[in-house]
Amino acid sequence: MADDALEMKSRKRARTDEGPSATTYTRGDLWYEDGNIILIAEDGVGFRVYKGILSQRSEVFRDMFTVPQPVDVEKWEGCAVVHLSDSSRRLLRVLRILFAEEGCLKYKHRLPFETVTAMLQLGTKYQIHQLRQEALDRLVCYFPPRLEDFKNLHASDWEGRDPDDDSVPFPDGAVDICLGDTWTIIVLARALGVPALLPPAFYLAMQFNAPYIFEDHIDEDNIHWTLSSDDTRRIVVGQEALRRRSIEFLDYFTDAPSSNCVDRQKCAKEQHRIRKVHLKAAHYDARALVHAEWIKDGDLCSACIDHFVSHYEEERTKTWSELAEYFDLKEVEWPVTDSTGDKVCLFATLW
Repeated sequence: MADDALEMKSRKRARTDEGPSATTYTRGDLWYEDGNIILIAEDGVGFRVYKGILSQRSEVFRDMFTVPQPVDVEKWEGCAVVHLSDSSRRLLRVLRILFAEEGCLKYKHRLPFETVTAMLQLGTKYQIHQLRQEALDRLVCYFPPRLEDFKNLHASDWEGRDPDDDSVPFPDGAVDICLGDTWTIIVLARALGVPALLPPAFYLAMQFNAPYIFEDHIDEDNIHWTLSSDDTRRIVVGQEALRRRSIEFLDYFTDAPSSNCVDRQKCAKEQHRIRKVHLKAAHYDARALVHAEWIKDGDLCSACIDHFVSHYEEERTKTWSELAEYFDLKEVEWPVTDSTGDKVCLFATLW
């Protein structure tokens, strides 16, 4: 994955204070005239901010600033310069949160996905624990360890959408996120040590069909997120296995109606209709975790609805508990458990 250089309009360009051969940089959008440190991104864009605030928030910057600087240290407008390997787009997203938009934290505002992943990446890299934790708090809402918290269009509405539709699959929440962003989650979960995000992310990634599965995902910062060949294979294999699992769910509708059925002929007819209609969809749709609410929309009697919903939810819960196995994620503890063995959402397991 790589960032294209950020093109900024109406910016002043400046030289460092080291003579005519000095490097030319671009002044970034975040620039405090009384700032005492300038951070230079990999593409030459500089941000003038406050050393004290960086030291307070980041262990890495705090340690960096305690190291005595040589007398000939590079300066720009009389201010010390620090070079970073991050793109200006990602760096600006994080600096804005730290210096200008801190009120966005603690779920006070919905944040762009790219801002949240920048918080996770740079929060990890520079040990800005508040940002990393905030990012995880938001992302775990979409990629949770518990089935009851997994709420999106691929786990609720059976009739569903075009499997290649990359529009927002989630209800309103803490992040502006699209289905293709699961590529980013898979890459970052592996790189930053957050394996508990992987099973739900793989389930959502497999909602795409070829050729999209084999393509990169390009985010709003123009970063190309590429899955490894092993992870692409996991999506393809898991997709086929969960399609078969969806068909197995429907086989139960060939069984007899509930023993308390009030109209066996009508319910048997409705069972046949349900299986016929949804069997066709199951051959191209791998949403094995879709909620059982769709069963209630048919013409079954209340006893049969309770009967089939109960069985379906048992199988759905079993599928969720085996999600890591479907995608060959041997390194992931799934379902996430605490020391007592209870299945819970614990951030201690995500760190």
